[in-house]
Amino acid sequence: SGDAKPRLTELPTEPVISMDLSGYITGWNPGAQLMFGYRAEEAVGRHILFLYAGDSDDHDNEIHELFLEDR
Repeated sequence: SGDAKPRLTELPTEPVISMDLSGYITGWNPGAQLMFGYRAEEAVGRHILFLYAGDSDDHDNEIHELFLEDR
């Protein structure tokens, strides 16, 4: 039918970030660019933690722990 819905990553105002199991960004849509200020070319391939690098709030430390790998 002609009522094809846009894919989630194509919606311009909803931020969508996809990443691999190691936390590296593999997808970045226009909504993510609006939210974080980085173009896809700047974000894809980087680790998700680069988005939180400048934050020192204790709550953000909880976010960091979600992405850190056990070694």
